[in-house]
Amino acid sequence: MIEDKSLGLISVFIRNLTVTDSGTYRCRAGSQPVQEVNFNVKQEPCCGRSEDQTAYLGGTAVIHCKYPEEYKDHGKQLFKVQNGSLECIITAFGSPFTNGRFSLNVNEQEHVFSVTIADVERSDAGVYFCGIHTNIYTPLLTEIQLHVSENQEQTDASGQSDLYIISTVCSCVILLLAVGLSLSLFKCRCKKTEGSVSSDQRDTRDGDEEVNSPYYEAIQDSAQVSIGLNTVYATPFTHKPL
Repeated sequence: MIEDKSLGLISVFIRNLTVTDSGTYRCRAGSQPVQEVNFNVKQEPCCGRSEDQTAYLGGTAVIHCKYPEEYKDHGKQLFKVQNGSLECIITAFGSPFTNGRFSLNVNEQEHVFSVTIADVERSDAGVYFCGIHTNIYTPLLTEIQLHVSENQEQTDASGQSDLYIISTVCSCVILLLAVGLSLSLFKCRCKKTEGSVSSDQRDTRDGDEEVNSPYYEAIQDSAQVSIGLNTVYATPFTHKPL
């Protein structure tokens, strides 16, 4: 029950109606009767549903509300639950109506009215009800839970950015592994080259024992030879007798 002292009005909000809620209700102020309300609860295929809907920040949300044909000449309303009470966001009687960022249009042939919310904000998230304006009570037809999320383009851009970062990190790791492997192979080949040169020098010393006091003179090669990683070089010598 909600009291609006400025209007001298008390409202009772009943959710999840059943057929047994049909009947006569009387309002009293103290011991004095104020008002008597008779209403029936009946099932309609268009009404009594709960829906979830997602809107994006800065985008547009459209809430569609179907209503029974018997309410075609009544005003159409959209309510929002605020602090346990209902706040009327917009009301229209037949012709399109705009209230700030909210606009309401009625399709009488399809018995549907639509409320458009422009420039969606985070505060627009919440529970909404499609309602019909009457003099005594307000039937609430459909409950909509509106969720507000990040803009879809921003979400996609964020996802692409994360993917780019992951790809960059993977590329760096692969590059580091490749460099490390290359350095290991280079180090192994250098050790093999040094081993070959030392073996040639040992062979030369063994041959020296057969010649008395030999004299060796290095042959200068004037040709420029490019050194490759897989090439082993030994300096040629000529034997010159004393």
